[in-house]
Formats: sequence, structure tokens, C-alpha cells
Amino acid sequence: MAVWWPQHSFYGRLRPGERVELMRVGRSRRFGPGEVIYGEGRPLVVALVRTGLVKVTVAAPGGSALMFPVIGPGDIAGVGDAVNDYALGTASAFTDVDAVVMSQVTFMSFLNSKPTAWETVTRDLARRAAWTQQHAAQIAYEPVGWRLAKALLDLIVIDQAVAEGVAPFGCHCRRRNWPA
Repeated sequence: MAVWWPQHSFYGRLRPGERVELMRVGRSRRFGPGEVIYGEGRPLVVALVRTGLVKVTVAAPGGSALMFPVIGPGDIAGVGDAVNDYALGTASAFTDVDAVVMSQVTFMSFLNSKPTAWETVTRDLARRAAWTQQHAAQIAYEPVGWRLAKALLDLIVIDQAVAEGVAPFGCHCRRRNWPA
């Protein structure tokens, strides 16, 4: 099966030799919608998403969960937790997912043998931190109606990405994109 890797994705930014090595150290695995890839508080599995979408949630008080941006083709679920001994959230398949999975130890060994891959991970983590900061600012300062509209637009963008088979990290609809 041919897989298209978005250039902006983690995998798309790796060097060709690093891509080959990363695929070699992992194992291919399929997950159905709702199937857990790794669970909060359990040993971490790092998953490079080949096709499909993965959602990451963190348990919140009162039994609810906070959902982070959807992870699509070429990006990694678990990359932020790779330096920990356990998963800080739960990653589950949002759609049918084909992924290359590996243990945290295997992923860290890969990174330690490829300094430029470390740089790629650092950029990926910075991108995710920026998204989180933007999201927190929206929660703090945007009116409820705008936040609801943005959430609905994000769902539309995700749905369209599913139909097209790709999804960038997060959905960044902003007020300035709207006509006055």
C-alpha cells in the first residue's frame, strides 16, 4: 500500500535514511476505531501513524477527559511522553489506523543514534506546545460562542481530512479567516 507522508509531518521532515531506520525498528500494526494504542499510566508505546487518525486524551476531574489535537499520517502519538517512563495520556484510534509501533526504549535508541531526528522531535514538540498555548489563550479570552464555532469548524476540517486521508496536527481555524 502506498502511503503519502505530508512534508510538514514528523516523518516527512526526517532524512530518507532516518525514515528507513524508523520503519525498520518498529512493527506494523492496525487499530480499529476506539481501540487503545497506549493507555494513561501504562508503559508507553510510540506509534508513527501511517494512515488514519489518532486522538489523545487525558483524564480530567469528574470523569471527563481533555482531548488534544488529532494526530494524522506522518506524525507520532507518544512523542511527548517518550522521555517519561509511562504514558501521560491515552491514545486511541479515531478512525481505522495503520501505524508503526515501538517501545519507548526503542524510539529513544533510534533518536540517540540520529541527532538530526532529535532536532525533528524538538521542532515537533515546540509545534505542539505552541498549539497548546494558543488553545489555552482561546479558552481564557475568546467568547463561548466563538469557541463553540471554532470547535465545530475543527470537526468539519477533521472530517474533510478523514475523507482525503490526511490530517495535519491540530486544526488551526482562526477568526481572521472569516469574512467580516
